[in-house]
Amino acid sequence: MAGTRDEQQLIAQGFRRVYAALDLYDGRRGAAALECEQWAIFATWNQRYEPVRPTPKAIRASVASTPATTS
Repeated sequence: MAGTRDEQQLIAQGFRRVYAALDLYDGRRGAAALECEQWAIFATWNQRYEPVRPTPKAIRASVASTPATTS
């Protein structure tokens, strides 16, 4: 943050103080909406990149179709 002397110098050069209102924080409702959006993004990513877990039916079919080996 600029000191008082720096601020006075800037004002003398034609600059002025500006206050900015951030529209990012929308209260509890906005935070909840953001959290829901983040979870939706994660769920989509997780479905795409999580290894596919075979169902019990697929496991039985895989075992049944594997030829038996004898020693």
